[in-house]
Amino acid sequence: MSIVQLGLLFAIATPFALAAWIAHRRKPEVLLSADATPDSTAGSPLACAGFAAETLDIEPVVRVVADALSQLARTHTVHIELAVTPGLQAHIDPNALRLALRAAIFTAIRATPGGQVLVTGATVGGQSHIRVTDDGKDANQLTRESLARDAEELIALQGGSIAVDVTTGRGTTVTLRLPPPGVSDGVLDQSPALVRQAA
Repeated sequence: MSIVQLGLLFAIATPFALAAWIAHRRKPEVLLSADATPDSTAGSPLACAGFAAETLDIEPVVRVVADALSQLARTHTVHIELAVTPGLQAHIDPNALRLALRAAIFTAIRATPGGQVLVTGATVGGQSHIRVTDDGKDANQLTRESLARDAEELIALQGGSIAVDVTTGRGTTVTLRLPPPGVSDGVLDQSPALVRQAA
């Protein structure tokens, strides 16, 4: 192989090698940290290869995410209320849960200026459910499903699912259905990760 050919090969391969090295060095917990801005997490489901599920207390995670979005809520004059059952747990990666929650709460805040967002958590049918409910009256089912796609991908990769329920003129509830403690793999049910419910 000539020197010219070697030089050309080096010029082509170097950017790819550098990109691979950077991707390897960046840790998911940095990409998905709770103090990142909402817009900076857009598209992050693609960075979930390093996720590791564990038995996780839900309530502290919900509080961290809600606190991180408190300034946005004040800007839109939205009151966020939390009502998570003490001791509620799920088997999920904390970074994945934070990002999915952030996406759901961020969308709810933007959808209900001057209104209220309620985040609840409880065990339902053996699953750990987190519900993010807003009272935005102009919500559209297809639009809200589209906005939930990033969160859906994250939760589906963890073995859970998401349901979006829009009630015209009253508001929207996004339900994150998470694997309970002790579940290490597989899906919770055979239904699609994003479930459309009647408006």
